[in-house]
Amino acid sequence: PVERAPHVDRRERREDARVRRQRQHRSAASSARTLGSAPGTPTSIRTVTPFGRRTCSVVNINVAELSGAARSARIGLFEDFAVISAFAGVVWDDFVAQMVDEGLAGLECLSGIPGLVGATPMQNVGAYGQEGADTIVFVRAWDRQRHEIVKVEAAECGFAYRTSIFKGSDRWVIFEVRFELPRRTESMPIRYAELAKALAIPEGGTAPLARVRDTLIALRRGKGMVVDPCYPESQNA
Repeated sequence: PVERAPHVDRRERREDARVRRQRQHRSAASSARTLGSAPGTPTSIRTVTPFGRRTCSVVNINVAELSGAARSARIGLFEDFAVISAFAGVVWDDFVAQMVDEGLAGLECLSGIPGLVGATPMQNVGAYGQEGADTIVFVRAWDRQRHEIVKVEAAECGFAYRTSIFKGSDRWVIFEVRFELPRRTESMPIRYAELAKALAIPEGGTAPLARVRDTLIALRRGKGMVVDPCYPESQNA
């Protein structure tokens, strides 16, 4: 038998999962669970129909209080997953913190990374066993060649290790990234040995989202990889 590279199997599993989710979008019932049943019920709720004919609960998360920038992330909550649209100017780590607080998994291992949401698809940001390609659905951007707004599906983004079609190109101006995250209080399986050891769990195990985030930031801070004016070592981040 032909030996397959691990990253090829991971990519195919992501594509299979994405196809299953698309089928779920098309065949789901006409209403989703209300936000009242979700952990950390938001205060601003309204019902819209942004995905086909199915209604879902939508929350406008104000990131301005966290980042000092007038940007927001928009969440559509379904029974067991959420679809999130984030503007490119949202501070990445503030966004990750919000997702963890909302009980949405898939970004917790990307905590503590400096930069903005718009940079995430550009180099397929990744760390500690997770990467942007795992959860990005599509990217919306201005195409300078076509002189129009385009929607680039994840399969068309050319995601690979720390790269994409956007990296090193001045063709696109990214202004929105769409993510899909599962609703769960536990993390996704921890695949990175160092992080699993710090959490005192076996590789492939899970832990509460907030605990994973706190542990990971502590690991990164110990390596001078967290931008924090209180820590001079963070100048290397």
